[in-house]
Amino acid sequence: MGGCVAQLQGTAVLDRAPQVDVLVGTHDLSSVPDLVRRARAGEGRGVDLDRRADSFDVPDSAVAHSSRVRAYVTAIEGCNHVCSFCVVPRTRGAEVCRHPDGIVAEVRSLVARGYPEVMLLGQTVNAYRYGGVDFAGLLARVDAIDGLQRLRFTTSHPEHVDAAMARALRDLPRICPYLHLPVQSGSDRVLAAMRRGYTRQEYLDTVALLRAHVPALALTTDVIVGYPGETEGEFEETVSLVEDVAFDGVFVFMYSPRPGTAALRLADDVTGDEKLRRLQVVNTMQQRAQEGQNRSRIGRREEVLVDTVTGEGRVAGRTRDFRIVHLDGDEGLLGQTIEVEVTAAGSNSLVGSRSQTSH
Repeated sequence: MGGCVAQLQGTAVLDRAPQVDVLVGTHDLSSVPDLVRRARAGEGRGVDLDRRADSFDVPDSAVAHSSRVRAYVTAIEGCNHVCSFCVVPRTRGAEVCRHPDGIVAEVRSLVARGYPEVMLLGQTVNAYRYGGVDFAGLLARVDAIDGLQRLRFTTSHPEHVDAAMARALRDLPRICPYLHLPVQSGSDRVLAAMRRGYTRQEYLDTVALLRAHVPALALTTDVIVGYPGETEGEFEETVSLVEDVAFDGVFVFMYSPRPGTAALRLADDVTGDEKLRRLQVVNTMQQRAQEGQNRSRIGRREEVLVDTVTGEGRVAGRTRDFRIVHLDGDEGLLGQTIEVEVTAAGSNSLVGSRSQTSH
């Protein structure tokens, strides 16, 4: 067991869950192979919760990727924000940025192993800064790697979106026109209570900046409904923001109290039934909007990177703006970028037929 819960609850996990053999914190991935070997050899349960460990100290040879097509590369760990509902700063600590040379070297290695797409990761990835290299500078260095076909990154914080990042999205050829930018609420009072660091209008201004540079940018977001004290009027402000922005995808969550967060001190005063209703309102509205957006693509040709075998004779892939496309094909198409004509659409994906192989 690893990650934020392991770090937060520590060895108490072992008392509650006797089936756990290895317990590792958020900074201790490099110790996992040794701990697993010792556990398998019957040398007892392995525990490493050292917050001072170097979370980047994992050799490339020890990293396995679940996809044969898309690889994930950590650029930054931790978070300097203090969102009231989030435990990450407590479990992962302050932001630590990886040396850009290490990131570039890992991406080069992945490209040499045949990965056409890389996604840079961080709790707040666009806060990256190492010496004189800011996030836009890092993107430029990775984008310049020969053989890389597509570059993505997640998750971004609105506060760190600037003109340089917008220009990178516009000008760097391998960066895909897709951005996940959590808003969480459309109410200024709730945003302030959440300690998000921006207002509704500032978020809308950020979206306007991005779309001025990349008009076709696909934008997805996170929304929390039922935050303590959220009134019906404040919820409706979130609904109107979702409508106004016209997101390409919205991930909606019902607020739940989390140990170790500042919001735990607040009365969880929105009932479970009301939280569920609000979630369903946003989801229903968004699903209807997505279906309309997707249906407008019928007849268009899309560049699809095939990344999944979904069944006998069926595969799926992603457009550059991260929409899922299902089509006929076999495992031999994995990792190939092909041209697909969209023939049908639902709220969450497209269906297409192959027209010709691009590369």
